[in-house]
Amino acid sequence: MLLGLSLLASNTVSANEQPVVIQENIAEKKNEYLHFTPVTLESLSEAEKAFVEHYKFEKGVHRKDTLYLISLGEKPNPGYQLEFVKSETTWEQEQIFVRQLLPKEGYMYPQVIHYPYIIGRLQLPSKYMTINVIDIDSGEEIFQKEQIVQPIDNKAIKVYINGRMQVFDQPPLLKDGRTMVPLRGIFESLGAQVQYDETTGMITATKEKLIIKLKVFSKEVNVNGQTKIIDAAPFAQNGRALVPLRFIGETLGENVKWDAEQNTVYIVARK
Repeated sequence: MLLGLSLLASNTVSANEQPVVIQENIAEKKNEYLHFTPVTLESLSEAEKAFVEHYKFEKGVHRKDTLYLISLGEKPNPGYQLEFVKSETTWEQEQIFVRQLLPKEGYMYPQVIHYPYIIGRLQLPSKYMTINVIDIDSGEEIFQKEQIVQPIDNKAIKVYINGRMQVFDQPPLLKDGRTMVPLRGIFESLGAQVQYDETTGMITATKEKLIIKLKVFSKEVNVNGQTKIIDAAPFAQNGRALVPLRFIGETLGENVKWDAEQNTVYIVARK
């Protein structure tokens, strides 16, 4: 921390003492934010708050004067977070190291769209300097040119509903010899509505006159007021509840077929 200028004026030097020269850090005085310095939303002006609210939805690095917003864009639940670690300056680049936090395994998050971001102050000493945001765990840049490469995974479980291949943010998987599928993704594709009560942990799916209630890690399922025991308890992964494939046919009455050779699930809605 810089010493106040008033302290310099009060220093006295006796005849037998050599003058002590206290020099200010000129660069620091001119530039209070040599490195990216996190700030809170509450500390911003109204104009800066409006800037954050507008650009937090867009993935990337956004700037307003000395204020920088680093956003990961849209995420499916609040389990995804962005954490500042440190900031370092190289000759022509400011490197901001962050950590991307993922949803905790086994924890059910409210199904609310979330936009992880951090805000901070930074005043680059040169207009030729650039900013690079790096994942501290992987060492890789977070923001690059939009290029998505999806290699074909022959082991991935594919799901077809009424003849159309489905894509879920949490793909199906095998667990203890059972095919587990994302409850919300499949139910909603079949016309059901799914709600999650964060207080009780109860998941409720409704379709026409059918009401299904269940909780993760419990084999007990309530179907239209009657309790049933399923062969495997639902569990949570990446903020999504996964249920046994058989559960779809037994509760919704849909036609379900599992092709082991093709690693493919076929679901045909009942008419």
